[in-house]
Amino acid sequence: MRNAGEFGCPTQKCGRALGVQFFYDDPLQTPIVGLEIDLQDAQGNVLIPSIPTETPMARGMEDGTQHVAEVRQDLGGVIHGEVPLSAGASVATTNPSQDIESAADEAWEIEKQIVGNLWDFEQQMKAAFAEYVQEWEEEGWLGAGGDFVSGIGSGIAAWWNGEKEFWGSIWGALRSTTAVPVTRPVVPVRTVSSARLPGQMGDIPRGYETNMLDHMAHMDHFHRTGENAVPGIHGDYPGQQPPPPETSDGRSWGDILDAGVEMAKPLVELMRAMLTGDIDEIMARMRDLRPLEKVGGVIGEFAAALREALDRGVIWLGNMIEMFRRTPVLNLICNTMMRVITMMTPNFWAKAMGQLVGFIIPEVIITIVSKIIAALASVTIVGAAAGAALIAARFARIADMARSGIKAVPHVAKVGTFVDELGKIIKDLPRLAGALGRSIKERADDIWTNRQQFFRTSRYWNTKLDDLARQGHGPQKHEGDVTGTQLFDRVYRGVDPETGAIRRNAKGNIIGVGKHSTKFNTPADYVRAYEKALKHPDYDAFVKSADARVEITVKMSDVFGSRFHSRISGYSIVSGKVGQNPTIAKTAFGPDTNIIVRFRRENGIIKLTTLYPNP
Repeated sequence: MRNAGEFGCPTQKCGRALGVQFFYDDPLQTPIVGLEIDLQDAQGNVLIPSIPTETPMARGMEDGTQHVAEVRQDLGGVIHGEVPLSAGASVATTNPSQDIESAADEAWEIEKQIVGNLWDFEQQMKAAFAEYVQEWEEEGWLGAGGDFVSGIGSGIAAWWNGEKEFWGSIWGALRSTTAVPVTRPVVPVRTVSSARLPGQMGDIPRGYETNMLDHMAHMDHFHRTGENAVPGIHGDYPGQQPPPPETSDGRSWGDILDAGVEMAKPLVELMRAMLTGDIDEIMARMRDLRPLEKVGGVIGEFAAALREALDRGVIWLGNMIEMFRRTPVLNLICNTMMRVITMMTPNFWAKAMGQLVGFIIPEVIITIVSKIIAALASVTIVGAAAGAALIAARFARIADMARSGIKAVPHVAKVGTFVDELGKIIKDLPRLAGALGRSIKERADDIWTNRQQFFRTSRYWNTKLDDLARQGHGPQKHEGDVTGTQLFDRVYRGVDPETGAIRRNAKGNIIGVGKHSTKFNTPADYVRAYEKALKHPDYDAFVKSADARVEITVKMSDVFGSRFHSRISGYSIVSGKVGQNPTIAKTAFGPDTNIIVRFRRENGIIKLTTLYPNP
């Protein structure tokens, strides 16, 4: 305070408190804690040098505890209690002591390493599940010895078929006719294809009728009790016997399998949201898991822990948002995970359940998501070396509990390998999150109050992708929201993913379809490819010209490095013509894969027409 000049006269302020808080603009308005800040006055004088924004630990709280929810909107800030009025508005800059560009380069190198490791993991899992995929493609239900025909057809196989169509499979076009759900097995009378599902128009091999009739007698008990899921293996696998009609807790195997499928659905919806990186959808789908708390066991504990982590956690949420905001790594982990799960074909589950193992996909997803959260919560940040240890430890324990439910028996042991190998890749997430945090570059101007708020966008990729979709048809045909089935149908039948229609010329020939139907798996990589094209000399020449259109070719490896394969996917015609029953295979992307980018000039404005990977 400053005296007005005479004793007894009123005093005047000579200083004031100035401060800033940093938040993400996600639905929870998550504070950005432990972010290093410089606070300067209008003349560039440093008021606060290199101080981290306030963390829960600065208030004596561990992140994830009950009272964090009460103060979270007060976190993420720095404040100077006495700034001269003459200083004017203050300015806050982030990471003043960091080499931001070097940290960003480090994050990029870690991302490329993780994405490359995901591709290697895919190939390892492809070999592990090859026998089941081949059997399913060649024999369909008969590869399962006729077991699970009714129950799996209406339960697990229907679920599997839907997910295969959405995510696509590392293997490509798995047989869809084998997964048509039926309510009761029907024995045809003629004999042709060995790969048809009993109940479809067609026939089954000679000698199978007796096996099937015997199986139907075993199945009839469960249909009489109103069950729609098959209780076990008929005995086609040596040493395996059908499980009893009811388990020790009085529930039938049909109840258990149906419950497993139902619990998998909201978890897969979370995976879909994480594929897109849409933070609003991700948090909504996390909230949707609350009903699972009533299930009990590891599934119930996971749902309760996730609810509390959302309500009380800060550090792991900030790391998750920043990672989705700037990289597609979490998106690609979920994409790879679900694509591998689609290789666990219904005949695989038939064999697994013959070993009295239930439908463990919920446990698989819970294990991986818990490992991800534990990794994001274990990141060391300025001012919070071990602040999120509570959340990290809780989710690490849940991951171990869920993993322990995956038995080390034949068939099922492969699922355990899947979880363990993907877990090794997830262990690199803390390094990535740390480098991303050190490379945050923001500037908050015109700070006049002690609690001025600055919001960092959490929706960059999806906002930009929406803009590109308005310009042309690129994202509608070549980005992650396009399903595996849509890509397949484009080269097989000629169906446009955007319109659902088949374009033909005056002669009735299909047009607008090439040999390949491809996409980028995530919004982030689609936008990155676009931004790389904007820096191409051919684009600069187009801007300066009066040309109406231009096609630019960019090497995929120039944008994403040599191990880019997990970032893209597609289907290709091997032989034949579109619409005439061609042979289709998963697209093989070689080292010379390019990105085709087409621009047009419309009323003087340059717009993106399309962009896609071209093998």
